[in-house]
Amino acid sequence: MNEEDKARPVVLLAIADWQSRALIRAQLTEDGYEVRASTSVEDALRVLLRGEWPDLAAIVVEISQGPVDERLAHSLDSLKTSAPVVALTGAFGPSPAELRQMGVQTVLARPFAVGEVSSALKRLSIV
Repeated sequence: MNEEDKARPVVLLAIADWQSRALIRAQLTEDGYEVRASTSVEDALRVLLRGEWPDLAAIVVEISQGPVDERLAHSLDSLKTSAPVVALTGAFGPSPAELRQMGVQTVLARPFAVGEVSSALKRLSIV
């Protein structure tokens, strides 16, 4: 890791769809973030619990299923770190109120532009 990488805020993406993950990753990288990717909230949780990424500035998770089930709620609750959580949801995903009760700071519902993820991080002072 070079000096430039150390200065860039680290963002964890937990997004199942490879195309969405690639587009958001490219935008965040262009905007100056170091992006680490996972294909699910559960996979991200396993990595975080092992302590592999202690330097996270933010976590961006995709939650596209219906109401938050107990397993997902537990996963989100376990992700609570000092890093803020931004949730990306679909039309039939959990409500913003449900997600905020679990510690999610920002909710973006589809359709949203890729740049809105970066804007959400900037509003959270993750620059």
